Amino acid sequence: MTLEEITQRVKSMLKPKRFVHSCNVARLARELAEKNGADADKAYLAGMIHDVCKNLPEEEQFTIAHNSDIIWDNAMMASPQLWHAPAGAEYARKELGIHDEEILLAVRYHTTGRAGMGLMEKILFVADLTSDDREYPGARELQELARNNLDAVVEEGLAFTIRDLSQHRRPVHLDTVRAYNEIVGRKLEASDAFRP
Repeated sequence: MTLEEITQRVKSMLKPKRFVHSCNVARLARELAEKNGADADKAYLAGMIHDVCKNLPEEEQFTIAHNSDIIWDNAMMASPQLWHAPAGAEYARKELGIHDEEILLAVRYHTTGRAGMGLMEKILFVADLTSDDREYPGARELQELARNNLDAVVEEGLAFTIRDLSQHRRPVHLDTVRAYNEIVGRKLEASDAFRP
């Protein structure tokens, strides 16, 4: 499928506000890719398709995602708001004909993050977190920071997710915990915190 065909498919599957969000994420992902030496066209495509399954009924998201290699632990089962990400990656592979692993991994982990995130995964995670339609306090500041320090915004996004979920007594997906621990652990190792 061409980019135009994919865009039209995404538009047909999403509510208008969600499609605007996808366009905003795609544009920001392209910009962040250009600033960080990643493939801007791939980043744009990942941004455009990242929420392709977001407006599907939860049962359909579950069915699509269940066909992937995702591990359905308690945190995943109790968090239907996460299902659209692995469902979107599987849908992109099977229905949109996208087989680029960088794009598929970015779509799959754009909600949880994961340890060992590649550059494209970080770009999409941050673009989704800070796109122009995000209205939470500090969103513009984080978007500006992302232009200079992608890792700092990934860390902040993960920390916010963990704080928010724990305050509401919701399970935190292990991928999020592992991603956060990896980033913070790297910073500690670079400092004198681990040295006797």
